[in-house]
Amino acid sequence: MTAMTHNGTTTEAAAARSGGPRKPLRLLFPQWQGSGDTLALHRGALLLRERFFADGACLEVPVPTGGEQRLEAGIHGRSALLEQLRTARELLAKEAPKRIFTIGGDCAVELAPLAYLNARCGGDLAVLWFDAHGDLNTPESSPSAAFHGMPLRCLLGEGDPAFTALCTPWLEPYQVALVGTRDLDPPEEAYVHAAGIQVIPPAPPGACLESIGRFLEGTKASSVYIHLDLDAMDPARFPHCLCPTSGGFAPEELLAILGALFRERHVAGFSLVEFAPQEPRAADCLASFVALGDSLRSL
Repeated sequence: MTAMTHNGTTTEAAAARSGGPRKPLRLLFPQWQGSGDTLALHRGALLLRERFFADGACLEVPVPTGGEQRLEAGIHGRSALLEQLRTARELLAKEAPKRIFTIGGDCAVELAPLAYLNARCGGDLAVLWFDAHGDLNTPESSPSAAFHGMPLRCLLGEGDPAFTALCTPWLEPYQVALVGTRDLDPPEEAYVHAAGIQVIPPAPPGACLESIGRFLEGTKASSVYIHLDLDAMDPARFPHCLCPTSGGFAPEELLAILGALFRERHVAGFSLVEFAPQEPRAADCLASFVALGDSLRSL
């Protein structure tokens, strides 16, 4: 729930009116319908809230845990996903944050904060999509009909029109780099090649930051959005993700890369998604990543 002040306004809104510095909006979006019939990601998001947000200061998108996930227009759980996305967009429009730290849920939660910040920045935004997968399928190309494999394509303006209509203004391919990506479906590979989207494979921090730096300079964007699907990490070192994929970053390498980006760039948004804990103590492994998200400060 959103933390409230004594007069019933949210802490974020009250801070904005006071003109003082404020932390980014913490957005808790425990969506799971985009990943199939498992509630693992819902449980993971709530575990992070319990472990790190004991003060209750976060804006939560209500997500039911029941209901049949019917296949509609090539997407499992389409109706629930659309309803939750609309709610998230409305909540963000009401709060009007300058920066957002998002805890998911599946990767599809990105449609709300990323589209909101791209609009707020007037398109002056570069997106670093740290993910083992491209999330660039459409209902026609997806082998699973799971929507968490489609959100970036929707944010780029292609896919189910009901979703793309809620993602405006759309990203342009030059704004996006896939980082740590190592498992693309053939249709995704074809799209990446045709659209000219840059792919930065897993590499030691120095080499990775050099590639990211070249990409960011090429975009000339003033602000950066960082999407972090935890499967960007090597499952041999961090197994608590829904779609473990061999290879990837060691946790300390990824922290070094993200830490440098937070120090050197204007990070408008950061997300931490697809946490599927195998045990409650797994949340402790993410303390440094959560601290990065909470380190954001408004301009």
